Amino acid sequence: ESLLRTAVMNLADNACKYSDNKEVEISLSVEKGFVKLVFSDKGIGIPEDELNKIKEPFFRGSNAKSVPGHGIGLALVNQIILSHNGRMEIKTKADSGTEITLFFPITA
Repeated sequence: ESLLRTAVMNLADNACKYSDNKEVEISLSVEKGFVKLVFSDKGIGIPEDELNKIKEPFFRGSNAKSVPGHGIGLALVNQIILSHNGRMEIKTKADSGTEITLFFPITA
């Protein structure tokens, strides 16, 4: 529970931190055997050519250097999600925002 709370808080904090309006939209649904949790913002986004590195510890997007941080958050979130048999998908466009979706399998 504590680790999942950390992951959710990190994603919400990042969405607010990297958006001028400091807002995040969060939705929860059940879809095809998965619980789906989506975090969407209208922030700076992640440059497309850097998206494959964003889950690496200490990596920060080139457009995020002016925002305080250490590049640990998404790597940590990804490990937490994987340890709960989930997966994380990232859709983003520089200067338009980011959508991070977490999928957790529903188990009986």
